[in-house]
Amino acid sequence: MKFKGFKISSNQKLAYAQAKTSSKLEGNFWYFSAYLLLVLLAYLSLTPDLDQYLPKTVIRLIGETPAHFFGYLAAMYFFCRAYSRKFSPLKIALTLIILGVFIEFLQELQGPPRGFTLTDVISNFMGVALGFLLFIIQRKIFSPRTKNTLDPSTPGKG
Repeated sequence: MKFKGFKISSNQKLAYAQAKTSSKLEGNFWYFSAYLLLVLLAYLSLTPDLDQYLPKTVIRLIGETPAHFFGYLAAMYFFCRAYSRKFSPLKIALTLIILGVFIEFLQELQGPPRGFTLTDVISNFMGVALGFLLFIIQRKIFSPRTKNTLDPSTPGKG
């Protein structure tokens, strides 16, 4: 059987189609997770008196600064997984850092008990930086070193 000038078996075509579908589903997971996390971060950051609405949250248990750190670390990693083919991880990092500073200014406009705190900005930055490093390390370790021989658009054995 010929497929765009290359001979591949029906099993190879099926494997290629399954890999393509799996990749699309995985991509959708990262897009959904990244935006869900972003909405959650914005909500938790801009809710005036969080303890009144969520008395026993993780934020209350671990503290606000670690919550900022881990929230932005996860956001950076998820957005890199979702958008690293369209945007460089550095652009994603800069966007998240700017977003974190913008949210802090919005907190200052809200007034007490919320306000702009430099420790939150630093914590956001450190979370983004570690998320950036984790993504880069993960990409270096787990990226394929060889071309996909099942992809008919790349020359290879078939």
